[in-house]
Amino acid sequence: MKVLIIEDRDPKFQAVSEQVVECFADIAVVIERAETLQEATKRLYEARFDLIIADLMLPIREKTGDPIDISDDVVGVIESSDKNRGSNVVALTGFDDLYDEKRELFNDAGILIVKYGEGKEEWRRSLAAVLGRLKEQESFDFVVLCALEKERGGFRQTSAALGAMKNVRGIDCQVAHIGGLRGAIVRLPRMGLVEASISTTRVLERFKPRVVAMSGICAGVVGNSKIGTVVVADICWEYQVGKWANDDFKMEHYDLPLDENVRTTINQFIEQDPKGRKIKEGLIDDAVIFEDMAVGPMATGSAVIADEAKLSAIHGQHRKMVALDMEMYGVYRAAFASAHSPIYFGAKTVVDLADGNKNDKFHDFGCAASARLVVELIPLLIAGQSTGE
Repeated sequence: MKVLIIEDRDPKFQAVSEQVVECFADIAVVIERAETLQEATKRLYEARFDLIIADLMLPIREKTGDPIDISDDVVGVIESSDKNRGSNVVALTGFDDLYDEKRELFNDAGILIVKYGEGKEEWRRSLAAVLGRLKEQESFDFVVLCALEKERGGFRQTSAALGAMKNVRGIDCQVAHIGGLRGAIVRLPRMGLVEASISTTRVLERFKPRVVAMSGICAGVVGNSKIGTVVVADICWEYQVGKWANDDFKMEHYDLPLDENVRTTINQFIEQDPKGRKIKEGLIDDAVIFEDMAVGPMATGSAVIADEAKLSAIHGQHRKMVALDMEMYGVYRAAFASAHSPIYFGAKTVVDLADGNKNDKFHDFGCAASARLVVELIPLLIAGQSTGE
């Protein structure tokens, strides 16, 4: 758990730090400090924090400067920070008039405010109560969504340590650990773009993960991919949006791309092993393991496609289209629109070519291959976010 304490006075910083460590004794806590508004602003824009505790009286630039009321500035910086807009924030003040004056402002911004009193125990109890409520909120470093149970089952063949199944207010979770990162593999209630969008929104609001991803299987496009190609959706769109008139469909193209930093990290990872030999090792005795991995355009729609003519019409929307699925755009759209600004990406393995030859032959292989790629990428992307790269 990463905590930023914005405080210029050493005794108060020490007291607040002790309270945080005591409250989260069963969690690894890393505490960073900012002593001026300028330093706090820099940190809030550079890195994401799970918890921010801010004094409302602080020097602007110099540590030796006179403290002033920075409450409006703190609210503005946090709301404009892509990395910390969804973080838990607690404000501390020892001034009764400031507490009364700014209480409504902070409540409207979703920021909890605690009255601080040096030498008194009331503030400790108040802060402990606030932190206790935050601790009760289930939170994960990452969440991976899967449309099918077999897609979630693919994670049993990865290096992720899988834990118990949990029902979190109707969200079908399986707890998972990737190294020191804690997360969940979530199965959608059913297949489809709408379900993917709703479920992604729910997990983002409930768990506030740093990364949200999708893993599973998809259809490929002849000429741009083959059965066995593991595809990361570079850009994604809903192919069925537009207007039908006189038996002619005019498409409205609203696509969503990967973040540039995310795309670069994924491309560099794939370039080290283009065919994903390490990822696919031991999964199947078939030539499909020799197909390259790809980062490319993926179209999403609500129906299963098993018709070459229909696929050809969809392919016409983007000549470099690599794959077709039923959920990816829903995940990307929900993540892109979220106030929590998570890293998002999705990987699916091509197991058919959207024609009359659909079958389940490569499903288990595809589920495991995409799951392995997702497990490799999540720590890399979180590490890049933490360093600001």
